[in-house]
Amino acid sequence: RTIIYAGGLYERYGLKHLVEGFKKLKDPQIRLWVFGAGPFSKKIEEYNKLDSRIVYKGIVTNAELISILIKASLLVNPRPTHEAYTKYSFPSKNLEFMSVGTPLLTTKLPGIPKDHFPHVYFINKESSLGIYKALSLLMRYSDKELHEFGLKSKSFTLKKKNNVTQSKKILKMILKK
Repeated sequence: RTIIYAGGLYERYGLKHLVEGFKKLKDPQIRLWVFGAGPFSKKIEEYNKLDSRIVYKGIVTNAELISILIKASLLVNPRPTHEAYTKYSFPSKNLEFMSVGTPLLTTKLPGIPKDHFPHVYFINKESSLGIYKALSLLMRYSDKELHEFGLKSKSFTLKKKNNVTQSKKILKMILKK
């Protein structure tokens, strides 16, 4: 099984908690692959020396990444909610992750619309232990259960969050003014 983080590699994005939480998993068959660029890439390589299941994969094209994400068991966005900017931003990474059909584990960022809640798994406590608990629970699910959840998330995203439906919402909002 493969768990994937893809994006900017900065400790403030929750990566240290993700890696430390992952390390607590004892299953030798589970992998954590990290894609992207940033100063935390050096730390990922150091973690790999201590735990070969943690692998820094570097930068790949978007097409390559999508192909990899589709085959993964779980995608993770551990971005902390205490950062001020999270109140005003929507994590487009989450929407991209949801659209590939692989389940997403994320924090409950203030910018995530409530209609997304049934379609993602949440990290309840933003810490290494909290991430470990979430990963441990989800890794108990069968491949089939994870896959079915991911497909429901994908269906929701493609039907309710596509460019046509979002454009209609914007137009409706503009016409109300």
